[in-house]
Amino acid sequence: MPEIVINKKYQDNKDVCELMSRLPSAFANGEGELLYDKRNKLRRFTLANGMIVIVKQYKRPNLFQKICYSSFWKNKAKKSFLFANFLLGINVDTPYPIAYVTYKKYGFVSKYYLATTEVQGTESHIPMREMNANNDTKGMQELTTPIVQLLIHLHENGFLHGDSNLSNFICRKTENGYDLSVIDINRSRILRRPATYQESIRNLRRTSHIHSILTMLARLYAKHRGWDEDKVADDVICELKRFERQKARSKQLKKMLTFSFLHS
Repeated sequence: MPEIVINKKYQDNKDVCELMSRLPSAFANGEGELLYDKRNKLRRFTLANGMIVIVKQYKRPNLFQKICYSSFWKNKAKKSFLFANFLLGINVDTPYPIAYVTYKKYGFVSKYYLATTEVQGTESHIPMREMNANNDTKGMQELTTPIVQLLIHLHENGFLHGDSNLSNFICRKTENGYDLSVIDINRSRILRRPATYQESIRNLRRTSHIHSILTMLARLYAKHRGWDEDKVADDVICELKRFERQKARSKQLKKMLTFSFLHS
């Protein structure tokens, strides 16, 4: 039997409960609208009562992950569910967590799903990913203040987004400014205390790989926190360079191991 955990708000919703009880077959039969199909799969379901449910089926865990998820790690769906509830508790918008479902096979976690509400207003979403990729510093200038204010709020509440690049912040223009929603939070951390200077700097480093954009964000972040702007900007760029070196070494090592395995 799967472990099905449904948020209290939806426990009496029969349509939600019915869908959660048969997610593997719903995905296998191609029900709903396929939104994404790469490492993970994302489907949009319209229930009989008209409710929209977004369900993510995560990539099957490898053997090491199966052992860890079955023993002492929370799987990605469960972590996302818990992190989303935390964010909502500190008044940060994120897709509302409806449920998570975990399946086991031979005693080991084999697959898991996360169900959420749909992000509202995506039709007016400002494409920050494209701005970042195109080195659109001018286009980013207007958005830096709400982004920085959100990051400061997260850090002061002890939340470190596991992948804080701009594509994971859904930004919509409103009459009063901008609304931001946070997504893709499964690799995040909750510190139970405000983030330190070093933790904050390291978390900022992946906001953008474009130095001009990252420097602009870092300087404004420092200004809002009363920190030295030059020092923060320099430290963030240094952290980005360190991260990129680590990533390059890891990629090279993976290539070497793959080559060695194929030719052994």
